[in-house]
Amino acid sequence: CEGKQCGDDGCGSSCGSCSYPRWCDGASGQCVSTCSCAGRECGDDGCGGSCGQCPPDSYCDRSGRCASTRCDPPCSSSQWCDTSQPWPLCIELCNPPVGCAEGEVCDGTTGRCRPPTCDGAACQQGQGCYDPQTMTSGDVCTCLPYWTDPWGMGHPDTCAAYGLACDWDYDSPRPATCRLPREFEECVPNSPCEAGLECVSLSGYNLCMQPCRSSSDCATPYTTCMTQLRRHCYYNICADPGSNPSERSRYYQPCTSLSPGDSRCIPWVGEDGEGGAWEIGLCLQGGVAPHLGACSTDADRTRMSELCPVDELCMPIQPDPDRPGETLGTCQRACNAGALANPPAPCSSSTDVCLDYSSLQDGMLEETRPGVCYRRCDLFGSDACPPDALQNPTGCSPAATSGSEGYCRALAPNAQAPGAVCEELLGDLRNPCADRLACVDTGMGPQCVGYCSVDSCPNPFTSCGSCRPSQYKCYSYLDELGVCLP
Repeated sequence: CEGKQCGDDGCGSSCGSCSYPRWCDGASGQCVSTCSCAGRECGDDGCGGSCGQCPPDSYCDRSGRCASTRCDPPCSSSQWCDTSQPWPLCIELCNPPVGCAEGEVCDGTTGRCRPPTCDGAACQQGQGCYDPQTMTSGDVCTCLPYWTDPWGMGHPDTCAAYGLACDWDYDSPRPATCRLPREFEECVPNSPCEAGLECVSLSGYNLCMQPCRSSSDCATPYTTCMTQLRRHCYYNICADPGSNPSERSRYYQPCTSLSPGDSRCIPWVGEDGEGGAWEIGLCLQGGVAPHLGACSTDADRTRMSELCPVDELCMPIQPDPDRPGETLGTCQRACNAGALANPPAPCSSSTDVCLDYSSLQDGMLEETRPGVCYRRCDLFGSDACPPDALQNPTGCSPAATSGSEGYCRALAPNAQAPGAVCEELLGDLRNPCADRLACVDTGMGPQCVGYCSVDSCPNPFTSCGSCRPSQYKCYSYLDELGVCLP
């Protein structure tokens, strides 16, 4: 340990440890610190402390100096400085050739962009006239998140120009407003994030991140405290096949969050907005919820009893009646649903089916399709499904767009019979129809109808024996799966 204050002595023992806010530089064996207020009079010192506060008539700029309440750097000739918010922000003038942000209209008198009026209703900042279901032009005031159109082109969050984010629910699209950005959402330097987060400048972009002293401070169960990011929580990456395809073998293997083996390397995937897809492995910490038991999709490290155990994921089912805005789910075993699964990660029981939840288009990432295991059932059979961990009755729903393979899906209270009117409630993923039925718009409104095989009943003008009742006809619905209509 000669000349060293900390780190390994070369034989598996330690030369000492460093006390916060200093950390051990492995190369030199010295206790070092990124904490510094040199040249700064305000803002973060790099270790969660403060270099001082600014007077009420000024704000802390990105260099750590107190600046008067004006835009810094100064706005260009095509912008104006909006000082109506707690932080100054350069906003584009709408005079040609600059124009307004998507969804806004130009006020010809002031030369400033403003929210439009949709069907007589005045929109709020960041909103435009859209259809929330299709994310295209409509007559409803709503913001839109980052989205990819059918041609593969990406469109920015309509709230981003104001340092905000669209409060969008991908599971239940409905009119939304702008809010402060949450963890890992883009932000504007010197503008606020959600409580407990800071806007951190990385290479080429800015993200809201949680400051930390150790990984146990990081609330999100797939994050770790990064000294390289001035002690902020960041994704705990365990595999990066995009850089090295061989790292795909790390998927579904043990990894470390707070202690060895307390986590699994789970693949996360998505479309890149350019017609392709990306994948990354995140080390997801396991909790102490019961095996295949009830859980909360909003739980974090402060609520370990609601986090699923290692190897299981919390799949959303219904709103939490005790916590408005949160969702209850059930723990389901993780599996690889890829057609060419690499590495293989099948369900542990032959009575289960691996259901793809990635929402990727066909042909994308066929080696890696994140899935979870559900109880298997025969869509055209009569086998019964057991209640789930939330004590919901369950029924058989399609596991694919062809064939008879199904999975046991939670049913809503008072699930409706064939031919009855049905309604799928926002934020509630339980089937409003009874076992082996689907809620489909039949042209006379949503109704509960049964499934049928288009291969077995290819003629939609004749009755289909597999329908309930048998005089109904089979109409194509999901590729080779059809629905029974009069």
